[in-house]
Amino acid sequence: MFIGIDEHEKLVPQPVIISVWLDIKFEISHFKNDDISEVYNYVDLKQEIEKISAQGHINLLETFAEKIVNCALEHPMVQKCRVYVEKPQVFDNVESIGFEMTRERSA
Repeated sequence: MFIGIDEHEKLVPQPVIISVWLDIKFEISHFKNDDISEVYNYVDLKQEIEKISAQGHINLLETFAEKIVNCALEHPMVQKCRVYVEKPQVFDNVESIGFEMTRERSA
């Protein structure tokens, strides 16, 4: 995706590693039927993240992480979301650089 404040980051897409942890509110009985329609479907969030990353250049990892968190918290089952985004190829002498954000649903 196109992310970063340096000029070369605006011209050439780079890989971004995204990790998402969700605290989900559900009833234990949801596991009885082993049915995806009764639990949170992670594919939906993956597709939303792909849409966000395809919308165009984003300057900050912080902005990208916040968009993902906000998207996840729109689902009524999600009580808390933690997102870690990482740019593994941004510097030659550093393995990667990243940012982590955690947000809980408002009461």
